[in-house]
Amino acid sequence: ADKGYDSESLREQIEKTGTQANIPKKSNTLSNNDHVDWYFYKIRHLIENAFARLKQFRGISTRYDKLKHPV
Repeated sequence: ADKGYDSESLREQIEKTGTQANIPKKSNTLSNNDHVDWYFYKIRHLIENAFARLKQFRGISTRYDKLKHPV
């Protein structure tokens, strides 16, 4: 997740499910970001951008010609 989701309650909830949180700490916290796997963070960002691009072109791909009349 992004830095906006950096809260201890969310981190505890994620750990209860048995997964590992890959959330960087906010810049105003006193701890460091040694726990973050930056490779996975970079890949997640690329995947999010790909989905955003697909959503951007969804309107074009699902558009139907409304002016054509069936023959």
